[in-house]
Amino acid sequence: MNGTLHSMPTLSQLPTEIMNDIFVFLLDIDAEANSLDKDCIAVSQVCQRWRAISVSLPVLWTKIPMLYPHWVFILLKRSSSRNIEIGFDPASYHENRILMALKIFKWLLTHHSHRISTFILVDIPPKHLDLFLTIPLSCFPLLRTFWLEIAHDDNLEFQTFGIQRMLRRAIHLNTLRLPVVIDWHAHSKLNLCNLRKLFLVDNVTGSDPPNGADFFNGLKDLPSLEVLVLRDGQLPFSTGGIKEDARVHLARLEDLAITDTLDCIQNFLRRVQLPSTVNMQLHFEVGENVDDVALQAALEEILGKFRHIGQWQCIQFTSWGNPDGYPKFVAWSGLTPNEWPNHQNYPSVDPKLGLTFDAPHLWTSINHMMFQFPSLMGCKDVEYLELIPSFPNEYLDSADLIFSTEEIFRIFGAMPSLKTISAETMNHITPVLAAIVKPVTIEPGETQTTMSSVAFPALESLQLVRFNLHSAHVKYQSPSLFYALRVRQQAEKPISSVVFYDCKLPADTFPSRRELSQDDYDPWTNLEPEDVTKNLQIHSLDIRTIFYFYRCSFR
Repeated sequence: MNGTLHSMPTLSQLPTEIMNDIFVFLLDIDAEANSLDKDCIAVSQVCQRWRAISVSLPVLWTKIPMLYPHWVFILLKRSSSRNIEIGFDPASYHENRILMALKIFKWLLTHHSHRISTFILVDIPPKHLDLFLTIPLSCFPLLRTFWLEIAHDDNLEFQTFGIQRMLRRAIHLNTLRLPVVIDWHAHSKLNLCNLRKLFLVDNVTGSDPPNGADFFNGLKDLPSLEVLVLRDGQLPFSTGGIKEDARVHLARLEDLAITDTLDCIQNFLRRVQLPSTVNMQLHFEVGENVDDVALQAALEEILGKFRHIGQWQCIQFTSWGNPDGYPKFVAWSGLTPNEWPNHQNYPSVDPKLGLTFDAPHLWTSINHMMFQFPSLMGCKDVEYLELIPSFPNEYLDSADLIFSTEEIFRIFGAMPSLKTISAETMNHITPVLAAIVKPVTIEPGETQTTMSSVAFPALESLQLVRFNLHSAHVKYQSPSLFYALRVRQQAEKPISSVVFYDCKLPADTFPSRRELSQDDYDPWTNLEPEDVTKNLQIHSLDIRTIFYFYRCSFR
């Protein structure tokens, strides 16, 4: 092995990922410790420009605890000109190796603090935190990102002052994530004036919410803040001690995400001034003591406050009663990837607004509100609209779920820039599809469609997720969709694509495919050309509309 390595002078020019594979391969060799020692040293000698040991790569660090620290030191020494990114997730380790891995991390922090630029601890056991909390981050001159997630423990006895002490004078930090309620009163001592991204989530200690005056005064000391995420008890209950007209101007804020009670979110938004280009997502936890009248009033106040922005381009509105209802288009905003659904098919328009609710007792009211809020906002610039309501099974036949075509068009007629409608599990949204063509009343009880009255003139795509269009409780069947599309083909700008994802469609929708199961469809693959042609002939559609299917069944 040594001879092979030394005969490859270009080995050090290989990508880091390949070097990781080589290193892991060496560690997997069932050989004597001395042989392993020599091989690792040989790799480090050749790869002088190798960027440390990529300690953020789990596939490598599952093996590292087998090594003694001096081997790690040799590897680090050979990459002394490179910054080090540390990422640790105990899930990547066997239980009896976690402590050894943590000790090696502690050794890295102690001996190479001047080179560490990123320090991420995910689901760290509370009993092991003391290994790190004794090292002040001010000792890390290159550190820009500090990310801490503490594993939940029913017997957790944890004091936040250790974290406060660790953060003191970490003036160079620009990204910070903490799972505790910090002491905003002592915030001035922390001196985090250069902080750009702040994530305060998962209050694992069960601490009381912060004092209102201290909280907002602390925000004033963060003039460079661009991303603010507050979840699970990080907002103050009240704003007592603050002048009525006092406002915190977050001039550089680009992304705001909040999960809290309705009252806390209201109080927060009353006390801050946000730029017109902010992307905002709000998840309301609505208690049983809040009725639909109070919720309607609160929503009108919140949306009315931002009416002056009037530039929302992407809106998601869902009444799902769980955190997974978070808007998918903010997956890039800094939270860990497993916290967000896949967002690759979502537009990159800006700015964006997301509203989600955890209020099962008000699901009907919220479903109706999502059709009313366009009138409360300046929606003329909205290009992408996603609607995800909640449907308890026992209410699927409820008449409250059905909106007429006229109602739908009246509600969304103020959205002339709309390019994409994405609807999920909304069986009563089919009138929206039919409202692509505006009905014009000729005489009482009669309607007629004219080409001059085409609605949503900019509409390019429909995305239908988890629809059941052949179920008995659906009032409007698939012909409504194809009728609307057929008329729309005569418009100057026809709809270019219709996407069905995880839908149940009537067997006569696409006769040539009726015998196929969902396993016969490749993800996001077009129908075969002959099938498209047959379908378009059946429904008298122009071939300019392309249909996509994923995990669909025809019955």
